[in-house]
Amino acid sequence: RGHAFAGPEKLKELMQFLQTAVTNFNEQNLPKMQLYLPNPQTRGVLLTPIRTSITESYARLHAYILAEYSPEEYLAMKVWSPQDLQAALQRAVTVDPSQRANSAGEATLELAGGSYAAGKEDGQVS
Repeated sequence: RGHAFAGPEKLKELMQFLQTAVTNFNEQNLPKMQLYLPNPQTRGVLLTPIRTSITESYARLHAYILAEYSPEEYLAMKVWSPQDLQAALQRAVTVDPSQRANSAGEATLELAGGSYAAGKEDGQVS
């Protein structure tokens, strides 16, 4: 806690970065991943160990934050609970099992917050 990297402002920045990174992965990288790995089970096999490692590491950081910072500092840092992080990471492998195609023949990926058409050049949300 006495180090510059462990101050409340730095941890708040870290939390914002984490939330942005998870959101960006879910919204930008996962649809691209579907182009190369159309089978949701294959993506699940690849993403599960990554998700587990991130969740376990974050649980240790979360325990440290709870032990070292006051409840007011905790709230000010906008810390995700390990369960919130796990839920956000789980959305990365939640795919519509029907893998239906739209009228243009593109596969559609269903995520919390929208559906994404795989195969579009610009990666725009449909």
